[in-house]
Amino acid sequence: MNSAYVATLILFAYSCGYAGDPKAPGDMSDHLLLGIAFQPRSKTAAESFRITLQNKSTNDVMLQVQPNRFQGSIVLTSKGREPQEYYDKEFRRLLLTALWVDPFEKLPKGDAIVWNVPITNLRDVHDHRPILQELNGASAYATLKRVAIAPPSGSFISSNAKQTSGRITIQFEQDGAANGSQPIRSETNRTSSAAGSRR
Repeated sequence: MNSAYVATLILFAYSCGYAGDPKAPGDMSDHLLLGIAFQPRSKTAAESFRITLQNKSTNDVMLQVQPNRFQGSIVLTSKGREPQEYYDKEFRRLLLTALWVDPFEKLPKGDAIVWNVPITNLRDVHDHRPILQELNGASAYATLKRVAIAPPSGSFISSNAKQTSGRITIQFEQDGAANGSQPIRSETNRTSSAAGSRR
């Protein structure tokens, strides 16, 4: 079997995975809230998506998640086209070439992890970028499957807190910039890093 075909199968299996069911035994997806917003081009940064994972429970939680890189997908549906799933290019490379274990991160109640994903970093299964000009009027949502909550007992099911955000619609403004957002709760600034931050 050719390696390109195997690579496609690996990514397809990941993208079609379980999306989280709060009623399933051991599932803790309802403790978190995944949000997405589109950030238009500015004088200092290119167009990007802002992905937010918030602890909406009443307690601090211990998460198994990568805080410095968004290891999920963004699904874009342009007018008249089928939905296309995109990944951060570095995460896509890891999916094809590596096995790894994500670190544990304490997330206090009400706090959030924030990832900034530039449009130029997105790639689909075939290593194609989204076409920026086709984003006007497109819908977008994010999925995060590599996330788990470890309860105080320490015994938990891998990826027991999978998330899917609500949908946003991207609208270009008069000057050509794009804008779109999904409302999320107010957050308090904590720490930040190049790729991801805690808020």
